[in-house]
Amino acid sequence: MNISNPISSEINAVHFGFLSTKDILSLSVKQIVNPSTFDVNGNPVDGGLYDPALGPFGRSIACSTCNLSNENCPGHVGHIALPTPVYHPVFFDQMYRLLRSTCVYCHHLRLSRQEINLYTCKLRLIDAGLLHESDDVELVGSNKVQRSDHGLSTATDIGDVVENLEEEDTETIIRKRNRFVLRAIKANRRAGLDSTQIMAVAQARRAVVHTFLKEIIGSRRCNSCKGVSPIYRKDGYSKIFQRPLSPKEQQQMSLLGLKIRHSLARKSKNRTINPESEKQKEKDTMEPRPIVEIAVDADIEMEEAETLSEEPENPKSGTFLPPMEVLERLTSLFKNEADILTLIYRNSKSRKTQDGNAAMFFLQAVLVPPTPFRAPSFAGNELNENPQNSILKKILDSSIRIRDINDAATGGMDKQTAFGKLIREFINLQDSVNLFIDSSKGGGAVSARQAAAIIGIKQILEKKEGLFRKNMMGKRVNYAARSVISPDPNIETNEIGVPLVFARKLTYPEPVTPHNVDVMRQAVMNGPNVWPGATHIENENGRLQRLPLSAESRKALANQLLTPSEATLKSFNKKVYRHLRNGDMVIMNRQPTLHKPSMMGHKARVLPKENTIRMHYANCNTYNADFDGDEMNMHLPQNENARAEAQYIANTDSQYLVPTSGKPLRGLIQDHIVMSLHMTQRDSLFTRGEYQELLHASLRPEDKTSAAERIQLLPPTILKPVKLWSGKQIVTTILENIRPSGTTAISFTSKTKVPGSSWAEKSEEGEVVVSKGYFACGVLDKSQVGASAYGIVHSVHELYGPTVAGSFLSILGRLFTKLLHMRAFSCGMEDLVFAPQGDQVRRKTLELAASAGTEVARGFVELGKDLVDPGSTLLSSRLEEVLRNDTKQQTLDSLMGAKGHELTSKVIKLCLPSSLVKPFPRNQMQAMTVSGAKGSDVNASQISCLLGQQVLEGRRVPVMISGKTLPSFAPFDPGLRAGGYVTGRFLTGIRPQEYYFHAMAGREGLIDTAVKTSRSGYLQRCLIKGMEGIRTHYDSSVRDSDGSLVQFLYGEDGIDIGKQAHLSDFTFHAKNHETYIEQLGCANLTDRLDFNTAMDYSKEVAKKLRKAGSSLVTMDPAISVFPPGRYVGSVSEQFSGDLEKFVKENPGECLSDKREKKMFKNLMYLKYLRSLISPGEAVGILAGQSIGEPSTQMTLNTFHLAGHAAKNVTLGIPRLREIVMTASATIATPKMTLTLNDQVSPEQAGIFAKSISRLSLSEVVKSVTATETIGKGRGYPQAKTYKIRLEFYPSAEYEEEYSTTVPEVFEAIQVAFVPKLCKEVSKEFKKMESKTDSVPAVGTASKSVSDGQIGQAGMDANDDDDDDRDVADSDDEDGEQDAKQSSRKADATAYDEPDDDEKGILDGIEAEEEEDDDDSSSDEDSEDTEGDESDGRNNREGQKDLTRKDVNSAFDRLRSNNTEISAFSFDRAGGSWCQIELEYAAESPKILMINLVEKVCRESVIHHLPGIKTCEVVMDDTQKKKQLTVDGVNFHAIWDYAHVIDTSAIHSNDIAAVLRVYGVEGARNTIIQEMDSVFKGHGIAVDTRHLNLIADIMTRNGGFSPFNRTGLAGAVSPLMKMSFETTCNFLKEASLAYDCDDLRSPSARIVFGRLQNIGTGSFGVLVPTA
Repeated sequence: MNISNPISSEINAVHFGFLSTKDILSLSVKQIVNPSTFDVNGNPVDGGLYDPALGPFGRSIACSTCNLSNENCPGHVGHIALPTPVYHPVFFDQMYRLLRSTCVYCHHLRLSRQEINLYTCKLRLIDAGLLHESDDVELVGSNKVQRSDHGLSTATDIGDVVENLEEEDTETIIRKRNRFVLRAIKANRRAGLDSTQIMAVAQARRAVVHTFLKEIIGSRRCNSCKGVSPIYRKDGYSKIFQRPLSPKEQQQMSLLGLKIRHSLARKSKNRTINPESEKQKEKDTMEPRPIVEIAVDADIEMEEAETLSEEPENPKSGTFLPPMEVLERLTSLFKNEADILTLIYRNSKSRKTQDGNAAMFFLQAVLVPPTPFRAPSFAGNELNENPQNSILKKILDSSIRIRDINDAATGGMDKQTAFGKLIREFINLQDSVNLFIDSSKGGGAVSARQAAAIIGIKQILEKKEGLFRKNMMGKRVNYAARSVISPDPNIETNEIGVPLVFARKLTYPEPVTPHNVDVMRQAVMNGPNVWPGATHIENENGRLQRLPLSAESRKALANQLLTPSEATLKSFNKKVYRHLRNGDMVIMNRQPTLHKPSMMGHKARVLPKENTIRMHYANCNTYNADFDGDEMNMHLPQNENARAEAQYIANTDSQYLVPTSGKPLRGLIQDHIVMSLHMTQRDSLFTRGEYQELLHASLRPEDKTSAAERIQLLPPTILKPVKLWSGKQIVTTILENIRPSGTTAISFTSKTKVPGSSWAEKSEEGEVVVSKGYFACGVLDKSQVGASAYGIVHSVHELYGPTVAGSFLSILGRLFTKLLHMRAFSCGMEDLVFAPQGDQVRRKTLELAASAGTEVARGFVELGKDLVDPGSTLLSSRLEEVLRNDTKQQTLDSLMGAKGHELTSKVIKLCLPSSLVKPFPRNQMQAMTVSGAKGSDVNASQISCLLGQQVLEGRRVPVMISGKTLPSFAPFDPGLRAGGYVTGRFLTGIRPQEYYFHAMAGREGLIDTAVKTSRSGYLQRCLIKGMEGIRTHYDSSVRDSDGSLVQFLYGEDGIDIGKQAHLSDFTFHAKNHETYIEQLGCANLTDRLDFNTAMDYSKEVAKKLRKAGSSLVTMDPAISVFPPGRYVGSVSEQFSGDLEKFVKENPGECLSDKREKKMFKNLMYLKYLRSLISPGEAVGILAGQSIGEPSTQMTLNTFHLAGHAAKNVTLGIPRLREIVMTASATIATPKMTLTLNDQVSPEQAGIFAKSISRLSLSEVVKSVTATETIGKGRGYPQAKTYKIRLEFYPSAEYEEEYSTTVPEVFEAIQVAFVPKLCKEVSKEFKKMESKTDSVPAVGTASKSVSDGQIGQAGMDANDDDDDDRDVADSDDEDGEQDAKQSSRKADATAYDEPDDDEKGILDGIEAEEEEDDDDSSSDEDSEDTEGDESDGRNNREGQKDLTRKDVNSAFDRLRSNNTEISAFSFDRAGGSWCQIELEYAAESPKILMINLVEKVCRESVIHHLPGIKTCEVVMDDTQKKKQLTVDGVNFHAIWDYAHVIDTSAIHSNDIAAVLRVYGVEGARNTIIQEMDSVFKGHGIAVDTRHLNLIADIMTRNGGFSPFNRTGLAGAVSPLMKMSFETTCNFLKEASLAYDCDDLRSPSARIVFGRLQNIGTGSFGVLVPTA
């Protein structure tokens, strides 16, 4: 922002709409008529695509329209006039829908008048912002007139009266509704509620329009004239065919006297007698003799219209409808249905009345982009035209050919031939226009490969490389630098070391004033090559002058800096573009910029001899940077506003606490932490020289501004024989010297990371105690000086502010660096080796690993220890059976993994750290891991003990088909080593096989990281796009950019996350309350704040609560009645309760008397008030960053729940995407958690769990045999008989294991198994017969599962789905090539599946929105399996044993329904087998019966609850209660078991199911819990305020809307939606509705270069003029 050139006006709103043909002609500077572009000399041809009027071509040519040069001319549009209207490809689907809904006889919509009036009323009310009234309007006039027969007797008379009454009734209802609407709108205007640009209104309007467009294609019979309209068929986006009516329908229409008349034929009869005069007039108005004119219904087209109505119709394909005919029909429709259609297609009061007519769906002239936008490319001397030109030439060629055919037809060509040629050319022209606008809709004009090379207008706008995201949302900047970063522990933490080369290039325009004129003169005299110098001078009128190289000239300019150039410009300053200097604020940024602290303001320090950017170690965490070649960007702000914000808001010291969790993000790392441990341990003592040298190096008194200031020292700890100071005293000295004047010394206690037991048995060093500034106890480690909460640096930050904390970090960094110079640190082999005894223990323990695997395997396959010797083949054969079954192998893997983990833990426990040669703290490796400097116990154990089990995707190493994991192992080897258990260690080396396994696990980690980056990146983009405008306001509420309310109070307590860490640490505040009082003492608060109202109210509420006891109190808490920003004491209930409890208990006697307690309470209330979030804070973006940034640390794959190998649960990023991005109604792993009642015993719980689990027949079947014989049959002379025998497990076993009975099994066989088997066999026979009947031709699809057909049906059905089909996430940064993925099957790797699901969900939603009734097809094979899975357990207690009669009656029933059954028998006594015989004709095809039986066994259910698969009993560790984890969700069924489970404590992870059953508040809470559990599962802290906000946004409309393009479709700002995904889709919607963007959303403001209205842009500052 250049303040010397103020902007007089700015864009405030953008309206969307259509350019009519008249608009196009008025905008155009030239009609393009010549297909050739250049002449033989290479000059642009007049009237060609590079006509000089469209803009200069080449540097030497000036523009013939504006006479400006190549650099200055913006370009001008031309046009190509089309000889006939063509469909607009972007709006083809809407046009086609309207055509199909139009009655061809009366040209009205086929809906009834009453329904159309209802939608008209609703839209009028919604456009006025009256949403409640729009819902109520349906009820107006719903009470029908009471009819009586009026004494009439005959049926015909009664019918006539009823019909008349109905007509009267309809008119009355319409009149009542219109009156209701007028009254409501008038009252609304009186109330002054006029703003309708809010999301709720936009979503309501969108829903009504969507329903209306869906309803209009209902019945084919018109409600007005009773005519039956024909069916239409579209071919791509270029042709529409009208199918003829059936003979019966034609007969009905002729009886009604209705006949389809083609509009063009009708129009030709009504035309004037002499069309030649009209043509002549039109020619006179246009340029002399253009080659192609805009159509005025040439003769051949009239003839064509007449032949159209007469030609015989093809009953299959129908009659071709030319675009002109469609245009005429729709024009009549828009004229007849003006009320509703103008409301739907004109959503703005400021538009012209002629907007919203049928012409918007057609093009009669094509705009030609200006030459600069189609610049040719030069390859040496060769000139290549822009690819767009080829399509424009095709349009021109087709137009000229149509003109020629027309001329030939009038000149005597056969009309029929001319008509055929014309139709072909119409289609060619349509395809060319389609290609120009959207290259994916070219139809048959070009091949798919050619279409991919063509860039249509849609392709120019969309995707990451499109205009929106590449050029409008992100802009290139000047005054920036980028280089490699290097560490520098000597600079301050808030500084950045700038190389001299950057300092000379980056300049700042500083206005010259009498205060800085000397410095500016010196800079000008130094010139551009000497630092600190200057490069330019800007005069008062804004003209830049480069500084000359000669010193004399520069000196002359320097002396004139305060002299005005002209007398009229005295009030302006000159500006000197001076070099970057020490102390300038620069903004540093490292990509990826995942959260707010990835961009911070640093003070520049120019380092003349350096060539890289230098940065302090403390900033590594915020930028996620290391020094292995990372590069960073540096931006130099160019005005005082930006400098001030960088210095006071974005500065490094203010970013000490991360907004994600409110915990510290900056701290010392690695060597500094090790040295802090060594310095502060008890035996670290320093002489006077060392003490003073360390203090001088760290405090740097010479850098202070006042030279008189002295360092305050402490007396020594040890006086004799030599005076010695402890390391703790050095820290105490620093604390004393950094303490701001007028404050008291700090007091606090905090836990250290190093446990006290590491020093000695009952050591006190495990807790840091600082009392009145004296460091008395404990050591400094990562928890104190690292990025950890409640450490010494965090406490200083809380008490003394960010600036002091920043300088404290810098001082500590220099202190520990100096100590490193004095006492070096190194890690050697002796830190890693065990004593001989330790090695022996390790070896002995690991010897158990050889036999441990075999023991686990034997136990799993039920072989006792004594049954077999290790070489037996029995174990191998049983293991082979296990390893061929994935579920069993998974269970075995978990058992083996548990055994391996047990062994590993045992070795580590016995050996580390007790067996090491050097103990802690002299052991440098242990010093690093224990203090948190670098590494962990895992690293130490892998070096010294063993590597342990290698894990791949949550499993052990997979087995090859040969039964081996590697060729060196035996097949089906049960040992732990064969499954990837590594007993070796890095210290002494690992075996080649172990190395290979370790490499496999390492590779998985690398792939996981690479894939995960794009997933979390896209997740974060979706979140931030959906919440970009959400900010806090001055009334404490949280609102979107359109003003719609999200929360009444941010986070439910109004607290800023960065200020809440110490808020509830009352002990810290009590110990340091003097400092807080001193901080607040200067402000006169009593005049500005209300101290009594809220406190009195809170006391009243508390009093009522005490009196009420357990009964409910109807009073609201104080925070919801009084704004917390004005009323002291208006605090959250949680805070108030905790404060009261602290004051009452007074731990540690911090508060001495009653007066002090009262004072402390008031102090804490003020502290709460100061911790409130600032108005204007962009809380939406912070929430998006706080979810997106931690998600990069998550693993991508889903892992199994411990102990439940068969239970898979979605975790990590896939689960987050499932909740936030797809808001799926059917999630991958739905489950419920049920809490059992206290009186339920473990046995009862087990029985209940089994009884509600799904039990299929396959689980009780031990083996299946199927015997096929051919011989004489019962129903056939020669029959093929299948004898199927099912052998069950012993009934005693399966009854106990699965809580079922023999009669239930018998019931399942007769009700489900046998009928299903018969059905499957007959289906298989049909399939076999169809295969043998015909062999499909090469290249054609067979009739079975045909993806192609489904795809084609989808193509026809999904009118609006044109560009969503290409892209799932529509985001190239996902690196997934979604267009390719959409065509291939969804199998492959686990990380692909969520995306394919999301794509399916998105496309499904959009397909549903635009579903096409005509193209719907029924699936013959679809079965309702729910009927088969009915719970056949009517009365368990009343069941008795089976009798022979039961079996016989079952056989009779089966035989009556399925004649192929020839025999049926069942073991009534033991329930151990069942036999069925099926008889078919001998010539029936050969089928694999055993496969069918297995499939049907799996599908046949013995008992289940709908929706529930399995159920297991678990123990909840937190509440110590028994719980059931249920795989599947069915709330209604579970409610019936209130005697077993606590129905008020049901929890489910299926948010959509909770929404359906328990409502929106339940769904909101579930979203918060589920997201929280995802992060907690990975040990990541995310503040619940962020999760609350996201849940509130997702559920604010009463539903569950996701952060994807369907969820954002209801947003108000079209520009925001366009800059996200599917730009053309949202642009189409905005144009159809004649939408308006008032530039309130951040994205819209970025597009137009406006300052944001969030943060410091959310308010204005009034300055007194006098």
